[in-house]
Amino acid sequence: MLLLIIPLGIAGLYAKNKFRKKEEQDPIADTAGYIQLGRFKLYPDNNVLKTEDKTIELSENETKALKIFGENINQVVEREKLMKEIWEDKGLVVISRNVDVMISKLRKKLTDDPSIKFVNVPGRGYKFIIE
Repeated sequence: MLLLIIPLGIAGLYAKNKFRKKEEQDPIADTAGYIQLGRFKLYPDNNVLKTEDKTIELSENETKALKIFGENINQVVEREKLMKEIWEDKGLVVISRNVDVMISKLRKKLTDDPSIKFVNVPGRGYKFIIE
């Protein structure tokens, strides 16, 4: 009987450690804490965008911008709003070119989903469209 218990105990420890290592590699749970943006899931607490097979790291500012756009899908988001909420609330003074550069970076990171578009609205800001 003792000869059966020891190997089963060792096998159990091995399986537990293997499962724990898998959890450490992928700490984000797919059940909550994300915003669905087309094919992507935005995890704002972790500054990460995920698809089924890809993980994209985001800067804190990119995450804030995507969160704002995610709350305003198909609506114009004013440049001033983006500048204020992303930079100026932290005491930084920026120009509108900073917004353009960030949108360019986000466009590149979101190319895996052709249904997502950032449309420039001249003189106002951007519209985030998910078709």
